[in-house]
Amino acid sequence: MTTLTLEYDSQNSIMQQLIDSLIERGARIISKKTEFEQSIDEFERGEITHCDNFDDFLSKIRS
Repeated sequence: MTTLTLEYDSQNSIMQQLIDSLIERGARIISKKTEFEQSIDEFERGEITHCDNFDDFLSKIRS
């Protein structure tokens, strides 16, 4: 079995349809995280160490 990691815009309906089609044909989701969940993980790992406010936090997690 091969594992493939994808990163895509969840608002992209074509990508969502493609993924739904793959799932219908037997693919399975192993892990699904939003950008916010990934950002929290980065913070917990110490990759983000200081933020002045929430906007600063968002700018650091997107860079």
